[in-house]
Amino acid sequence: MKALVLAAGFGTRLRPYTYLTPKPLFTVNGVAMLDRIISQLVSAGCTSIMVNTHHLAEKIESHVKKGIYHADVRTVHEPVILDTGGAIRNIAEFWDDEPFFVVNSDIFTDFDFRRIYRDHARSGAAATLLMHDDSRFNNVSVDSDGSITGFRVKEAARGSLLAFTGIQVVSPAILDFIPENIPFSIIEAYSALISDGKKVRAFVPDRFVWEDIGTPEAYLGLSRQMLSGSVLGAHPSDMAYEKLKGDGSDRQWFRVSGNGGVKVLAEHGIKNSETICEAESFVKIGRHLYKKGIPVSEILEGDVFSGLVFLEDLGNIHLADFVESANNQQDIEGMYKKIISDLILFSSKGFEGFDPSWAWQTPEYSREMVLEKECHYFRDAFIKKYMGLKASDSSIDAAFEYISEGASTKGFKGLMHRDCQSRNIMIKNGKPYFIDYQGARKGPFQYDLASLLIDPYVGLSEDLVISLEDYAFECLSEFSMSGRHEFAESLLFCKVARNLQILGAFSFLSMVKGKKNFEKYIPASIQRLVINLKSLPDQQIVSPLADLAYEAWQMISKESLFEKSSAKTLRFC
Repeated sequence: MKALVLAAGFGTRLRPYTYLTPKPLFTVNGVAMLDRIISQLVSAGCTSIMVNTHHLAEKIESHVKKGIYHADVRTVHEPVILDTGGAIRNIAEFWDDEPFFVVNSDIFTDFDFRRIYRDHARSGAAATLLMHDDSRFNNVSVDSDGSITGFRVKEAARGSLLAFTGIQVVSPAILDFIPENIPFSIIEAYSALISDGKKVRAFVPDRFVWEDIGTPEAYLGLSRQMLSGSVLGAHPSDMAYEKLKGDGSDRQWFRVSGNGGVKVLAEHGIKNSETICEAESFVKIGRHLYKKGIPVSEILEGDVFSGLVFLEDLGNIHLADFVESANNQQDIEGMYKKIISDLILFSSKGFEGFDPSWAWQTPEYSREMVLEKECHYFRDAFIKKYMGLKASDSSIDAAFEYISEGASTKGFKGLMHRDCQSRNIMIKNGKPYFIDYQGARKGPFQYDLASLLIDPYVGLSEDLVISLEDYAFECLSEFSMSGRHEFAESLLFCKVARNLQILGAFSFLSMVKGKKNFEKYIPASIQRLVINLKSLPDQQIVSPLADLAYEAWQMISKESLFEKSSAKTLRFC
């Protein structure tokens, strides 16, 4: 038994994702659509399978060469797309005297292909098409005896309208109705067969699953449904999705409940780059941290191409919520000390065996990264766009170089979380857990400590900050030989660098992403930056940047006072 799998199309409705990945290689539960179809054909008895290619042919050909299919699977390249009929005729020498399968590679089904093959063999038809009732695609006219009478029709003269699934069994006689070496529609061939008195049948089973992944929404819907069913062991109709409050990123979070309990689903978006994507970093780093005994949620299952990842539910209480509801300062201090101890574990143990290729953005917190992602981000997003201030780049470049050098080269080197703030720490049963660690990379522990202590969402008292800094130094002394002065200096540089990043991010999120809620944290953040800039050792280098930050602080302070009396929204253009 032989088959042709159609994999040459451009996948135009799935752009921009199909610019890099051909539609047949989109995955569901980690398995490529093409591999699923081939596996089903092999299970039905196919021993020889041809896959036609055109768009991104080299990727499909490479994928097939690496596959283990338990059948002879080969590819045939079409320099010009020949359409289904032309593709069948193009490999005329491949066919024998037996009926063969022709199947689209962009469909998902649980249908047993053997059923249609047996029906075709019994009927004596020239072709048998698997049909179903789907109002989105019903346009094939089917008579009461199962004969197809027309294609691409809006209303059936008799019988009913059904939808073609992209699965068909065809007898070799069809080759006589397809011209050689030109693109040709299989619909034209079927219409010619019908006109010639040959029978083209519809095979319509009672119930089976069928989904088309022609659009991003359809693909994600199918992926979500199948992954949820795998994790929770429930039928889609028995699962409930509760959308959770998001963060500054474009990811979406859901709490999903079914027969298997309640889990959390993170949706990172479909992969759209040749390099490692955010979801892949999240999965690889998360599993690494979990194995190291670092408090993170266990990752249960994920499909990194679709960006869908299931993990254990850590509840709804962030560190910021814990602080707000705490009964006293002792409880807050005790929780922060737990977090700092775990953060040192994250830095030291997490670094052991960490593969830099897992890093989604940069493998290391380097001087160049600080310049681009923090210093220049602050200058462009906050100073220029949000505040509307004119800043001479040359006047503050030296300060940026000084800060980036101090933040990246000083401090205890380990694995850095990169965004260790109160909304990325969950509290469950009195124990803290780190989330959103996909930006982890080699870097100074002091940066994460700085992120925790100058967290804009939690205003810690100065006395508590000093106490926690002392506690962190004492805990770190087990791993580091640096003195108190070196520790504090590194922490100060990291506070400044982190503060620059915070202001750049809040400006971008409020102005570009329309997330205005972040705007309310800007006044305290710019005030803190001014204070920390004034504390850096070399004031001669820092002075132009400190003056610019002070000017912005004064502007925001005046606007804030005016806002209190007029209820205006903060905005600088």
